[in-house]
Amino acid sequence: MGLIHIAVFLHFDRQKRTSLTFDLMEEFRQQLVDKVVFSLVNTKQISNDDLDKRNNSISLDVRKLIIGRVLDKVNSNINYEGENLSYAQIIDKQAKKIVNYLINGEKYTGFSLRW
Repeated sequence: MGLIHIAVFLHFDRQKRTSLTFDLMEEFRQQLVDKVVFSLVNTKQISNDDLDKRNNSISLDVRKLIIGRVLDKVNSNINYEGENLSYAQIIDKQAKKIVNYLINGEKYTGFSLRW
């Protein structure tokens, strides 16, 4: 009997919504966004003064800081599956793996790293 491979998709598919993109983003959120934001908070580069509680937003300068750091991280290299790759390259590889899963039924393993 053959193995059955199951991929879990989190976002509901609707017209004009890139649900598969959102699912792929979830694999990388912890490493690329959460770690950056926690680091900025822990090093006091973001403080309560940067938050606007009236409209639940952050200052433009802090948004630029976060975006810059996230992009730096996206372009940084790590050792993944025996290769020295940027996160951008890993995202590309994962997208291709999803395609191979959906079209050819090949095994799909999501991206994950420990904190």
